[in-house]
Amino acid sequence: NYPLSANGYFHLHTRFCSHGPKYAELVLNKPLDREEQPEVNLTITAVDGGSPPKSGTAHIHVVVLDVNDHVPQFSRLVYRAQVSENSPNGSLVATVTAVDLDEGTNKAITYSLAQNPEAILKTFQIDPQNGEVRLRGPLDFEAIETYDIDIQATDGGGLSAHSKVLVEVVDVNDNAPELTMSTLSSPTPENAPETVVAVFSVSDPDSGDNGRMI
Repeated sequence: NYPLSANGYFHLHTRFCSHGPKYAELVLNKPLDREEQPEVNLTITAVDGGSPPKSGTAHIHVVVLDVNDHVPQFSRLVYRAQVSENSPNGSLVATVTAVDLDEGTNKAITYSLAQNPEAILKTFQIDPQNGEVRLRGPLDFEAIETYDIDIQATDGGGLSAHSKVLVEVVDVNDNAPELTMSTLSSPTPENAPETVVAVFSVSDPDSGDNGRMI
């Protein structure tokens, strides 16, 4: 007989050979999961029919090989960042992070800017290894106030996941007020009563206090 140590994955199936002794096969009962149990150690005992019986043992070490069955997971579904519009190229905007429960090349993650419009690709870049999103072009609050960047993480087996980086551009007082003269009465007599001499308007494309004028 071939008793097998207790385990949750394998059982022994004994076969008889017409021209030799019977032998045992190790048969899998249910699927293995490397992330749950990467190794299984078994002990098989062979017991003969003598009196008293004699026995021998063998140890089996099963190493579960990885299959790319896990998709990368981002630490957040949405990352948020604020960047001043006068920030120089190369400034750090945000750092995204994703993990993969597989091992070896299947867990190696590469980051990229996927499915983004040309305006985003010209303005931002991402390090494929560490997930750092940095500026590669100028920002202009008066032109674009917010950016919605799609980030893709791809593992070594080709599975990918997506996250977003929402960038809010912070206004800087980089625009001087503009004065537009609409009416001008000239010359004006020195003895004129209360008279409108000029009508003008002033505008500033900045926002908040930067756009308020005295």
